[in-house]
Amino acid sequence: MAKLHGGMYPDKARPGSMRAYIDTPGGNRKWRRFKSEDEAASWLIGQSAEINKGTFQEPSKITVGDWMEEWLDVYTKPKVRTNTYERYAISFAHMEPLYAIPLQKLEPHAVQKFYSTSKLSQNALHKVHQLLKAALRQAANNNYIMRNPLDAVPAPKVKKTEITTFAAEEVCALLEFCKNRPPRHSARYYPLFCLLAMTGARIGEILALKWEDVDLEKRTIFIKNSAEETKTYGARIGDVKTVKGKRKISFPLSVLDAIKSLPHGEGLIFKTRTGNQLYKRNVIRAWEELIAAYNRQKGVAHIKYRSLHKLRHTHATTLLADGDIAIADVSARLGHARISHTLDLYAHARPEQDKKIADKIDGLYKK
Repeated sequence: MAKLHGGMYPDKARPGSMRAYIDTPGGNRKWRRFKSEDEAASWLIGQSAEINKGTFQEPSKITVGDWMEEWLDVYTKPKVRTNTYERYAISFAHMEPLYAIPLQKLEPHAVQKFYSTSKLSQNALHKVHQLLKAALRQAANNNYIMRNPLDAVPAPKVKKTEITTFAAEEVCALLEFCKNRPPRHSARYYPLFCLLAMTGARIGEILALKWEDVDLEKRTIFIKNSAEETKTYGARIGDVKTVKGKRKISFPLSVLDAIKSLPHGEGLIFKTRTGNQLYKRNVIRAWEELIAAYNRQKGVAHIKYRSLHKLRHTHATTLLADGDIAIADVSARLGHARISHTLDLYAHARPEQDKKIADKIDGLYKK
């Protein structure tokens, strides 16, 4: 018979109830109250069996808030970029209603109730869920908890917004207008806007480019860094997010002429007049001003404002809509970690491809 590590007796404070206890391997005494002797005996036998098998979990006073803070600092901060860590910290702050719950007592119902009563957006809740689930997975791996309660909680649905893009002629019109403006206006941003539109690179990747990363003869840029702006360190240059983010991108002749127009030197290609790193927000402001100035002209078709990042989306959808460019090549050009991510984002850009497949089916089956 398995050795019992505790005992039970009638609860004098509540007639008819039983109290049971076990002495844990860590030297603690764990108490529980039960409505009947059978329930108390069943619990005592179960707890003793876990101790005998070596699977017993020592009671801990660590709370959800304590563990999340520890996990972010020890397991996450060393592995992610600073601005990513800062975004995680924002999601952590949203979890305040769960902070005081002991980690070992966090139940799926408490998390689901938090989601149901929260005033956060579905997208914000989804980020909270992903972060909390990852932290609790680590807690389970560390044997702080027996199971991850988030496994029983469905992730809040993400509201996917439709990707909007520019028309190709709109991009051409804006770049041409930018190129011919006086230097004191956004004309000095023309090479930068040109690179963004014609390579599909992210703005942070272009702002981190150095002259050593450009091969004018082969017409390529080597993306290996990304500019970031953090509350902790301000503006700085860091690594790209993923291994596939490090890549070479070819650019057309129109971009070559734009780059050649820049004063060559060392260090960053795009920088302030004093030689410092350009802030993304200033480039975005120049883009907003460019579209507004373009629309003030007489006799031109109005171009609806879209964010600077939409140049990347436009580049991707334009390539995919062509039909002759493999999605794997587009994915590699964009620096996506997985082709599936490219498909999820831009499946809408290939409506004619399905029709071409249908047209070929008869011929394939006849063979």
